[in-house]
Amino acid sequence: MKRMTLTGRALIGAALTMLALALAGCGKTPKPNIVLVTLDTLRADRLAAYGGDPEWTPNLNRLAQEGTVFANARTAIGTTFPSHATMLTGLYPRIHGVRSNRHSLADAFPTVAEMLDQDGYQTAAFVSFRQMIVGGGLGQGFQTRSDRDRIDREDGLFRDGADTVRMTTEWLREAAKDPRPKFLWMHLFDVHGPYRVNDWSRKRLGDYDGPLKNGVSMDLLRDGATIKDSPKDLAALRTLYNGEAHKVDRHVGQLLDALRETGELDNTVLVIVADHGQGIGEHGHFGHGPILWEGVMRVPMIIVDMRHPEHHRVETPVGLVDLAPTMLDFAGVSPEAQMQGRSDRKAVAGKALKPITYYSEVELKRDAGPWYDPDLIAIYDNGYKFVTSPDDAQLYDLKTDPDAEHPLDPATQPAMADYFGGLAQDYLARETETRQAKLSEDDLETLRSLGYIQ
Repeated sequence: MKRMTLTGRALIGAALTMLALALAGCGKTPKPNIVLVTLDTLRADRLAAYGGDPEWTPNLNRLAQEGTVFANARTAIGTTFPSHATMLTGLYPRIHGVRSNRHSLADAFPTVAEMLDQDGYQTAAFVSFRQMIVGGGLGQGFQTRSDRDRIDREDGLFRDGADTVRMTTEWLREAAKDPRPKFLWMHLFDVHGPYRVNDWSRKRLGDYDGPLKNGVSMDLLRDGATIKDSPKDLAALRTLYNGEAHKVDRHVGQLLDALRETGELDNTVLVIVADHGQGIGEHGHFGHGPILWEGVMRVPMIIVDMRHPEHHRVETPVGLVDLAPTMLDFAGVSPEAQMQGRSDRKAVAGKALKPITYYSEVELKRDAGPWYDPDLIAIYDNGYKFVTSPDDAQLYDLKTDPDAEHPLDPATQPAMADYFGGLAQDYLARETETRQAKLSEDDLETLRSLGYIQ
């Protein structure tokens, strides 16, 4: 695919800026701002709309009441870089080639930011996992980025959500002086382990005095054995996790305040989503990445068109692969023909979506052990979940088993097994070469500490 040169994009961007200014003066309906908020590692069931306690995430709960809740949204992969690459390109990991946090998005795959940049949007990205832009190549098309050069090791790879929100709100105040619409991506990493004690969780831990009283390290999470066998420790871990969820919810509220103060909120389409969930003790598992449990695959996804907010609940399955074409649709920009997702915009207007097939896969790891299969995938179709690998396959009826914990016997469903097996073969055959990110030894060590690299 032939890509436009930077000079060509700059010229078109300048022309579109002049056109936007001219249209603004002619009373034309302005294009909406598109604000994408990605909440790393946030399970769907932390929100009241998905069965969570209302006190955990009050700001997100209010947005759910004002907008469209996609009750059955799934990620394409339970790993940060690949999942965000799917959101920004509308392609599955096997196609865009980012299959782990060691990989980088190739220039050949256009992002939403690039397309909106060419359409005259101001574009900005502020992320808390800094390597996503510097090494992961996900800064393509963003005129303003939180990170442009190699990471200063004194600052580390991760920034606290408070710093990310501060950078975001500072940009919003400056960008509000420009009449062009805005595409903003803000990423918060706080819910990812390790889990720290904050004021919210400290209060709810009460008189707990066990090994997690000061937080949970990544080593302890990876092991999990000392936690899963103790109901008190498991409850404490979940309280700490909920405390991190409450923290990012507060940051979402701060972003909303900034949009309101700058006068941008009423012309904004908000897209709130998690890149993946997290195992917090189900099946004795803690974490995400090379697994396909529903606690990791099912994610919160809420879209609020603040120009005319309406509450809808969509039970039809959707995927994060839909986000790129959906955001482009709101901006009035045609998606790339190669995008594999579809626009879910009409669901925000209360119209029915046609069910389609979605896929999820596992992180590509090296030397992960005999239990690991890089071709393990899940297929969601017609109310069923099919998990396949060369040695085994499981079929789940999500209508009666929404957490996919009790597999059906494929032998009793030969037609279904053949159907899903054919879909799996077609998906696995479509694979793009991965591109390694440029990582220092310090970067690699940090990724190892988080469990992304063996």
